[in-house]
Amino acid sequence: MLAQRYKLDQDIADIDTAISMARSAVNDTPNSHPDKLKWLDFLSNGLSSRFSRTADIGDIDESISTAQEAISLSQGCDEPTRAVLLNSLGIQLGQRHSRTGSMEDMEAAVRFMREAVQATPTDHQDRSKRLSNLSLQLGNRWFRTREMSDLEESISLSREALAVIKTDQYVDRTKFLNNFGVQITANHDRQEITREYLIDQATLLNNLGSRLTNRFSITQVQEDLDEAIRMSQDAVNMIPSNYPDRSMWLVNLGHQLYSRHHHTGKVANLEEAICATRDACNITPADHPYQTKALSLLGVCLGDRYKLSGVMDDLRESIDKVRAAVLAAPEDHSERPSWLNNLGLRLADMYSRTGALADLEEAIRTAQEALDATPLDDPQRASRLSNLGFWVSDKYSRWGAMEDLEESIRLTEEAVEATPPLHPERPVCLNNLGLRLGDKYWRTGKIKYLVQAIEKIRDAVRATPADDQNMARWSSNLSSQLNELHAHKKRKVDERNRLKGEHDEKDIYDTTDLSEACEIMQRVIDATPSNHTERAAYLNNLGLLLGQRSLTSGNMTFLDQAIDTMREGVEATPKDHLHRARRSMNLARLLCHRYTNTDQVQDHREARERFIEALHSSTSSISLRVEAGREFLLTRDVLDDPQTYDVAKTTIGLIPLLTPRSLQNTDKRYILSSAVGISSDAAAIALHFDKGPLAAINCLETGRAIIAGAILQQNDVTVLEKIRPDLAQTFLKLRDQLDSPDLRSSEYLVGGESAAAEIQVKQRRHADKEMAQLLGEVRSIDGFESFILPASEANMIEAARHGPIVILNMSNYRCDALIVQLSGITSLPLPNVSPDSIENLDSITTLEWLWGDIVFPILNKIGLTNPTPDDPLPRIWWIPTGKLTKFPLHAAGIYELGYDSEDKESALDMVVSSYASSVKSIIHGRRQQKRRRPLVEADLLRKVVAVAMDKTEDMDDLPYASREVDKVLNVLSLKASPENRPQPTKKDVLSAMKACQIFHFAGHGHTDSAEPLQSALRLTDWKSTPLTIQSLLDADLDAAAPFLAYLSACGTSRIKDDRSVDESIHLANAFQLAGFCHVVGTLWKVDDGLCVSMARMLYEFLRENGLQDDCVSRGLHHAAKIHRAQWLKGDTISEVDRGSRAEIIEDPTAPALWIPYVHFGV
Repeated sequence: MLAQRYKLDQDIADIDTAISMARSAVNDTPNSHPDKLKWLDFLSNGLSSRFSRTADIGDIDESISTAQEAISLSQGCDEPTRAVLLNSLGIQLGQRHSRTGSMEDMEAAVRFMREAVQATPTDHQDRSKRLSNLSLQLGNRWFRTREMSDLEESISLSREALAVIKTDQYVDRTKFLNNFGVQITANHDRQEITREYLIDQATLLNNLGSRLTNRFSITQVQEDLDEAIRMSQDAVNMIPSNYPDRSMWLVNLGHQLYSRHHHTGKVANLEEAICATRDACNITPADHPYQTKALSLLGVCLGDRYKLSGVMDDLRESIDKVRAAVLAAPEDHSERPSWLNNLGLRLADMYSRTGALADLEEAIRTAQEALDATPLDDPQRASRLSNLGFWVSDKYSRWGAMEDLEESIRLTEEAVEATPPLHPERPVCLNNLGLRLGDKYWRTGKIKYLVQAIEKIRDAVRATPADDQNMARWSSNLSSQLNELHAHKKRKVDERNRLKGEHDEKDIYDTTDLSEACEIMQRVIDATPSNHTERAAYLNNLGLLLGQRSLTSGNMTFLDQAIDTMREGVEATPKDHLHRARRSMNLARLLCHRYTNTDQVQDHREARERFIEALHSSTSSISLRVEAGREFLLTRDVLDDPQTYDVAKTTIGLIPLLTPRSLQNTDKRYILSSAVGISSDAAAIALHFDKGPLAAINCLETGRAIIAGAILQQNDVTVLEKIRPDLAQTFLKLRDQLDSPDLRSSEYLVGGESAAAEIQVKQRRHADKEMAQLLGEVRSIDGFESFILPASEANMIEAARHGPIVILNMSNYRCDALIVQLSGITSLPLPNVSPDSIENLDSITTLEWLWGDIVFPILNKIGLTNPTPDDPLPRIWWIPTGKLTKFPLHAAGIYELGYDSEDKESALDMVVSSYASSVKSIIHGRRQQKRRRPLVEADLLRKVVAVAMDKTEDMDDLPYASREVDKVLNVLSLKASPENRPQPTKKDVLSAMKACQIFHFAGHGHTDSAEPLQSALRLTDWKSTPLTIQSLLDADLDAAAPFLAYLSACGTSRIKDDRSVDESIHLANAFQLAGFCHVVGTLWKVDDGLCVSMARMLYEFLRENGLQDDCVSRGLHHAAKIHRAQWLKGDTISEVDRGSRAEIIEDPTAPALWIPYVHFGV
């Protein structure tokens, strides 16, 4: 009676009492007693019922073991009795499978239920139920294995069960139940039996509806889904409103209605799905297992409605519901991965809406947790791999981190492998994989990735029906990749022709790929209605292809067609559209090309208007706007346009917003390399338009050394956070929104992007206005007047108190020296210097050219060409830009045979030179100088760290590296110890640096031209964990303000990658950015015989003159003059003779081996 009452009112106390009584009866009844079997079955079913309510794994485990005991005691019983027990055990094993996902339980459930059906006569009153139970378990097995025979048998059994159920069988059932020991009370009348019949019939209808829905998910046959919905609606309407399982059937109905909405696009079905699942949530107790399913599905439905409406309340409630489902589910619940995946989907939607990195990162963490909990053989694993791969690629699109791209590709490759060949989601995975491989080609330039990208997208096209809404997208993507393949091949041909000295042989270009791309894109446009939301995008793509065809063939007809097509696409794009600026820029490029060939002024004028439109587009990302400004500045005769300075100033002002703090420095360098040269050109433009040298310096300080500036200014936001945390957090949020990546329409279904894209447009426009207001408020606070701005004029002049600061600006338009002195800021044109003039200069010619055209005119203007013999030489700081960063300004001079220092025809005889990456870095150094307490002898003895690498794996031995370090320690009167001679590993050396004041390294250096931030000092573990520029920047030694880093290795101040010249990224600068006040580095290969004597002389100078800031540069200058004197006499000071400390590096000034040593610091 208690168990029966529990079924009606779900009072947990009833089932608890019933189980306790049954357990006592089992324990008190001998195995030989005829009632033992009855009590075992009663206890087993009671535990199973309670598990359905509580999901307590202990209950279902005990239920199964009890049922197994009952079966073992039933040997010799009649078939109907064994059928009851077998059926119960099958149900319970299926329950445990639903909780744990165990396939062993699933197989056993199917086996026992099949035995139960076989043992049940065709006219038995319970046959329909047992057929239904077997159907249910076969359907569940199909869900894991996707074996269609299981699904078809499940549907067939469900139909059979419905066919055999009859009302009169339920009247006869009372006799059977009484025989088995279940008492039916005298007042159990016909009405109750009819109610039970209706519930059983509703159960059968619900189960068949679920199986038909499963088949629809594979075949997409609408009739199956429509029949499933009719059956589920009949089931829900057939049972009482208070029936406990009604919530489960409402969830099933909601799922079916949601599937029909997804298939047909009818919003009415989505609204019905929401109503059904909300009803399920409302009638289900909070602690009931079905509540989690209802919450999750309601969250999914609300998320879809948000995509259609853009109503933020729907998205917030969606996340709340799915999150509640995840939190309520046990960690080991078999459906928890599905609910986690749903939560990830909703969080990704929130990221698209807000641009908040926290939402994307939580989506990725949630998706990873879902994937980790998904068995390898689970059919859902493929879609979860795909989702996670997509969101990681979103992160790559946002930050450009190479590790994210690699991870996205790996995940998407796994998704493709896990998706059956004919599955409808396989083309989506293939397309996404192709796009990510295309991204990798763009990043690395390796053609194999582009070829793979084309193969994958072509496979996606082949696997997609012609009338599928994704066919146009996949085809457009394929067309774009084929165009890039053509462009790559063309670049290779051009490069080969340049090497051969051949030109204009256009007939040798292979246009097969380009022709196919054009044909594909034309077919896409022909098949796209004129009012389709993506037609403008397709027109843009075709315009690009036709433009490329014109460049390849020289046929102006193609160019005219390209411009007409592109203009149609631009005009079909609303002015506030997310992609309007990009399409306008594409049109502008084509117009510039036609202007070059025809001199049509109208084309030139329209092109610039289009670039300016994109630059000022508040709905576009900062990256795109900077690109637009850069392209405007590259147009022909740009100095004749009065708008040019305003464009340059606006573009430069956007650059600092390109760099989020969370981006790895390696990837900052990659992104910023696309803007290389803008600041120098902007500075030149400022001078051309008579805006003055301060305006020119501001352009350079804003647009150059952004990585360094981000490091030096990290404290700005931190300090602001202490006094106005609201402003600091708003600044970070707005900056992220302004440069958030554009939504990628190529991977989402048509119709799913429109609302989100419109939201992103509004968000950027709002963020643009908010940022302007916010910066005004921040800069009104005392001490924050220059927040994310260059230093003030007064601060720049103060930085020159110890000597002039000379910025050498090299641009395509002109070259100038910008000079900061206590007397003010001036400029000096350098008419004989241009990017072309410094090619192929080496050795003495280099030094003479530097002296005559650059250094002497500057020193002469400043008044430093006639030093007073009795006074120390004045100091000067050089900040070269562009290609000049590679040249030894400090060594410039006229060195003829018989040269005497009395002739004073060199920089070394007139000034003591230091280098810097920016004026801001000098100001930062001055502040460090004030913070650092003076070093005393005791500090020095405790805080010197020296590393010598006599042997380095795969490098030449340096047998005298230790001798150099020994001499340094000897000069400083120190004995070698574990404190000052740590193990030469990255971990130990970085650890020692954090407590040191002087760091000396003697060994091999490595300059990485492809990734400058991977340049490194080579220690014993350089292959596995190298001590790179990146690791130094991450170490952040700034708070300790160590005094000196002496890097006695090759090329530690060398920039080999022209894309990084604006950043001045090299080892010496990295040590300074990491916190060292002074750094001695080298521009190129150093002579190993000279290394020991240079180091010894510098440290002797420090020992004799004290550890003062002024002494480092003067000590290096002193050593350089001594070695130069010996060089002029034809001698070399070499205390040892050993191998090179670098890989083979060209030496533009051999044999003047004293030249490479340079000083960075204050």
